[in-house]
Amino acid sequence: MLQERITKLEERQDIQQKINDSLIDTCTRLLRSYLAQQQKSQDTAVRVKDMSKTTL
Repeated sequence: MLQERITKLEERQDIQQKINDSLIDTCTRLLRSYLAQQQKSQDTAVRVKDMSKTTL
């Protein structure tokens, strides 16, 4: 009886760990994607600013 409960708790813990790992992976991918997009926007803004300096 007790061993069954321990086994179930261990299984739940394994599932929870997999969910946590998946969430961490997803958040990491989203953050990297967001940061890459921000960098592209910043690079574009710098290029536009540089172009406006040369045309004036």
